[in-house]
Amino acid sequence: LSGNLEDAMITDCAPRVLDLIDEEGQATESQLRAGIDSRAVFISKAIRRLFKDDQITRTGTGKRGDPFVYCRSQTLGQAMEIEPGQAIDNIRHLRDYIK
Repeated sequence: LSGNLEDAMITDCAPRVLDLIDEEGQATESQLRAGIDSRAVFISKAIRRLFKDDQITRTGTGKRGDPFVYCRSQTLGQAMEIEPGQAIDNIRHLRDYIK
């Protein structure tokens, strides 16, 4: 496949990977491949791209018996369980404290 077509197929798979992870909460690569109607190579490359872009995180070693398990990355606000606007206020407060 040409680079442009391959990139388009990977780009097409990425939101479907995210949707499936959102539905399931977490998923292994084999679960994602089984749940998405596309060639495995495009799904795998979409997963790698999403991981590289910090849109998903993974646990596990990626070896037999301990596969990578992917889930959505959390924003700072989600991790702290606060409203998005509150996160900005906290950052401003911290910045003023450091000065």
